[in-house]
Amino acid sequence: MRLVVVGRSVWEVLAIADSQGRSLVDEIAEIEPGDYRHAESMLALIQHSVPMNGPPKKKLRCRDLGKDVLEFKHGPERGKKIRVLWFYDAGEPVARRRIICTTWSFKRDDTLAIERETTVRLRREYIAAKGRGALEFITRK
Repeated sequence: MRLVVVGRSVWEVLAIADSQGRSLVDEIAEIEPGDYRHAESMLALIQHSVPMNGPPKKKLRCRDLGKDVLEFKHGPERGKKIRVLWFYDAGEPVARRRIICTTWSFKRDDTLAIERETTVRLRREYIAAKGRGALEFITRK
């Protein structure tokens, strides 16, 4: 499994990459500011704030969706929000400082169940790949 290093400090934030090495970070970065100005704020959250401080404590910015899946949310109080689904690394206590981002979307309740199940599946695949020693880390400048 290929993982892009999104941010690394006190916490490590990774994103699952496709076969070309692209991750949700690349997709969010391609959103035009005129189309959605909160994309930059989401990138700042997962690339800088979370690696330094860990997941936000406010439910408005981070919440547990169950089945070991969580989400980061960013956007206006009312209206279109961007969300990133993720999970904690499983294993030893130090692994709890590793966050693996899986999918992103604009907040829509009709896609949440599908995204959550995708994240559950990717978490299982990640744990299996980690057990086999088959994790590949991609670091970008």
